[in-house]
Amino acid sequence: MLSAFISFLSVGGSCSAHEPLSVLLIVSPSEQDRPAAASASQALRQRLEAEGHRVTSAVADPSDLSDPALASAQVVLAILTDLTSLTPAGRASLERFVQRGGGLVAIRSLPSSSDWPWYQQLLGTRALQTSLTTLEPGEVRVLDGAHASTAGLPRRWTRSERWVSQLASSPRGSSHVLASIDGRNISPASTLGHDLPVSWCRDFDGGRAWVTTLGSEPGSWSDPMLLEHVLKGILWVAREASGDAGATVNGHFAVKLLVTAPEDPMELAVTSDGRVIFIERGGRVKIWHPDSQTTSVAGALNVTTLFEDGLMGLALDPGFETNRWLYLFYSPAGPIAKQHLSRFTLVDDVIDMASEKILLTIPTQRNQCCHSGGSLAFGPDGLLFLSTGDNTNPFESNGYAPNDERPGRSAWDAQKSSGNANDLRGKILRIRPSADGGYTIPEGNLFAPDTAGTRPEVYVMGARNPFRISVDPVRGWLYWGEVGPDSGVDDPRRGPAGADEWNQARSAGNYGWPYILGNNVPYWRYDFATRQSLGVFNPLAPLNLSPNNTGITNLPPARPAWIWYQSGPAGAFPEIDPGLPRTAMGGPVYKFDSRNGSIRKLPAYFDGSVFIYEWSRNFIKEVKLDEKGDLLAILPFLPTLKLNRPIEMEIGPDGAIYMIEWGTGFEGKNKDARIIRIDYSGGNRAPAAVIQASRLSGRLPLTVTFSSQGTLNPDGDSLSFSWMLGGETTVRSTNTTASLTFTNAGNYSMTLRVTDELGLSSVAQVRIVAGNEAPQVALIAPPSGAFFDWGRKIGYELAAFDTEDGDFQCDALLLEPFLTHNDHSHGLGGLSGCFGVFRAPEIEDAATDRLGLLLRVSVTDRGVGVADPLTASASALLHPRLKQAEHGSVISGLASRPTQDTWGGGQDVVWSFPRSLNPTWTLDTVNLRAIGQVVLRVWSSLPGCTIELWQEEGGGLLVGAADVADTQGRYLDVRTPIRAGNLSGRLHIRVRPAGSDVGELRLNWIRFNGASGEGDKPVLLGATTVDGTYEPVTAVHWNDEGRRFVLDRPLGTVFFRIGSSQFQRIR
Repeated sequence: MLSAFISFLSVGGSCSAHEPLSVLLIVSPSEQDRPAAASASQALRQRLEAEGHRVTSAVADPSDLSDPALASAQVVLAILTDLTSLTPAGRASLERFVQRGGGLVAIRSLPSSSDWPWYQQLLGTRALQTSLTTLEPGEVRVLDGAHASTAGLPRRWTRSERWVSQLASSPRGSSHVLASIDGRNISPASTLGHDLPVSWCRDFDGGRAWVTTLGSEPGSWSDPMLLEHVLKGILWVAREASGDAGATVNGHFAVKLLVTAPEDPMELAVTSDGRVIFIERGGRVKIWHPDSQTTSVAGALNVTTLFEDGLMGLALDPGFETNRWLYLFYSPAGPIAKQHLSRFTLVDDVIDMASEKILLTIPTQRNQCCHSGGSLAFGPDGLLFLSTGDNTNPFESNGYAPNDERPGRSAWDAQKSSGNANDLRGKILRIRPSADGGYTIPEGNLFAPDTAGTRPEVYVMGARNPFRISVDPVRGWLYWGEVGPDSGVDDPRRGPAGADEWNQARSAGNYGWPYILGNNVPYWRYDFATRQSLGVFNPLAPLNLSPNNTGITNLPPARPAWIWYQSGPAGAFPEIDPGLPRTAMGGPVYKFDSRNGSIRKLPAYFDGSVFIYEWSRNFIKEVKLDEKGDLLAILPFLPTLKLNRPIEMEIGPDGAIYMIEWGTGFEGKNKDARIIRIDYSGGNRAPAAVIQASRLSGRLPLTVTFSSQGTLNPDGDSLSFSWMLGGETTVRSTNTTASLTFTNAGNYSMTLRVTDELGLSSVAQVRIVAGNEAPQVALIAPPSGAFFDWGRKIGYELAAFDTEDGDFQCDALLLEPFLTHNDHSHGLGGLSGCFGVFRAPEIEDAATDRLGLLLRVSVTDRGVGVADPLTASASALLHPRLKQAEHGSVISGLASRPTQDTWGGGQDVVWSFPRSLNPTWTLDTVNLRAIGQVVLRVWSSLPGCTIELWQEEGGGLLVGAADVADTQGRYLDVRTPIRAGNLSGRLHIRVRPAGSDVGELRLNWIRFNGASGEGDKPVLLGATTVDGTYEPVTAVHWNDEGRRFVLDRPLGTVFFRIGSSQFQRIR
């Protein structure tokens, strides 16, 4: 039974233009909380009276918490009181009070019980602790500088509390978090870790709630900032003070799909009228038009896409609305390896190619991969920033600094570029474009003009691969994501384990690569000829002694990274989601503009926030800064959004977020690539239309069934559907599905518009090519999952057929090998022909990096009349024969640590016994058909165990097993033959101890021995005679020597199958 002290406070008085508010105060603390509750009640009452408010109070019985008692109240204020002890009638009355628009302020009054779900939802969570904790100081991070209850607080608010550290769940995501504390630094440490909310608010069920866990001590209530914090919270729930309550609520954001399947999209820019201009790496510039919600081609540049080159950067001139200038950074095709930064003019949504003004030409090398950079961004003062990569092969330095100074090894030496003050690669450049197409050097760059051995365009040097940059639109500070090297372990004679970085540059500086990494951790100078370490680089005075250096020797002091993180578990910044691959991306800084009338703009909470994101780990984070611009907190942003390799993020003039998702395949040309817009909505959210088609192309007549399956309805509204074809105004259907038969050849666009009951709508489109059947293509050999040796030849065979065109000429089939690197890829050029040979790259110490090969074959038909040509592709993933254990596809429940093996290697993966976790080691896409033996490099302290290899396809197949005894402190090779059977699929390693043994088994690497696989041969199904009669397969056979079909008499169409795909070839 609730023993309550209930006061009626009229809040208003001389300080407010509003009518006084009636506040129903409930104080029913536990014995341990009585002193603080009394102080809080007294302090609030005195504060109100001092400001001229009328305060009346009365003692009431709990039964008085009824509809009549709440009838005149706007706010219920609970102080150190758990309202779950209300009677059922009291609970019902409070629910009705909130549902008619009332507000609840809860001061250290979280529910301790879960038997009232509505109340827990209202307050966002419940407390798991019931006893007081130790009083200790802590730093409250005030996250919302715009909400009335926090606007007057310092960003860093130090106070002593008995912290409520144990919450059932975080209110973040369902409530708006106003302030938090790092929960790792208090006792007991919070299960929520670094992000423990202490004050939050929300709109719920027609009413409002404002919650704080502060105010545990009687002395707390003499703090005027705490009193102001609470009083403004009271006014906010009464709707008498400003403040958005949705910025950290996942459901207040809606995703709108703008463009489906762009081909290798890179960067975008948004115009004031909502057009989205974006670039594709292959050279095309495109425009998405908001009125028609269609995409047009504005122009195409002739570029090379070797390695990471292509059309890489895009920015609109600050005066674009009048001068129509846009800037592109690209790799012109031709014999001279170089990059261009050029300005073009856009005329009626088409680029005038003759208008090109080349501002910068940057020499580069294309003999070896990698790192082109290429991001463009303007600052608030009209200065243009351009990022460039180090243009250095990273694969022959064991994942450490590629500083190979041997003769002829410039392409493997980042000192020629990043560490070279006289070279524009491995930099972020800053220039002021001129109206005549040139540029001038602004003050404040790293090197003054005419300084010998330097380039004045350099703003930041010591960059490796600054792939995405942004500039604060107010302060002009530069931010970027730095994609780092690969080494998985610290080496006391080489340097630190690899790390990615996010950096903040308030002024020009050197960020250290290839001499330092992360928090200014130095590399060793390493002699690649003798394999000897020669001393540690000095971050405060780095020297470039490379023979490939054309600039100054004494470099500026290196600056530490702003945020850095490595592969594996959380490190110095646990806010960064752990994982193996890393690809840091620098996102935009938001500037809130209250004059912006856009209904989808981000709220004021995000003003000044820096967005960072991750291509490999698929997340977005919001970085909060304090008043000085220093890092305050790294917070999750919309973690419910399922991203698919985000590669670009911008905030448009409308205040909405625009993103490019690269899609599933790291080699590109992904059908699931897309451009989206993330809209903020404090209220009704538009539906997100999704359109699916049963077929995208085919012969006439072509019948296609369209579906709206997958359309999102975030508010559960009643939706209406309309289907229209092309530019027609006729609605073809108002159902959730539509069906249409195309009888005329052509290229059509089917449009679905979905509208909610309040008139908000979204559109999705799909393109149909009628009259042309897409070609079919297969990579016969090598099969996906096969193994190869670095530097050795790999034979390939391709097959393709088109219904209208018949057989393709062999030179029409394009094979593109890619070097896979973590979850990136680097093109190695193109080959043509039905069969042939190419050589895998020669890479020293390749096993230390997570490398492989991906082969993609594609073919494009000729089209049929007005029906456009269509392209088909297939791919195969190839594994290096030697695989480090830490490079498994899935590793969970297993420890990893630097190997002690004198034969080298990176990390050991460790099975420990006895164990409580379910250990998993898996290698995806493995084809063992040509593998006769697997060698495992192991160390074991177990008296005995068995290592089992399972190919889990069709219920699981044991394909190999090796017994291992105690290795007596040594690493040994153990071997197992591979058994015949269905040997394609995922490979799993399981370790089974002989009994209830205690100890561990360490796996350093695995080697797959045997010839490369030949792949699936065609299975002949049958044929037709010349007059069309179907004949059995006996009329056709496959010649292994010639790798061709041999027909013993004239036939019409030959039918065959490769794997699960069926083809037909006309003879």
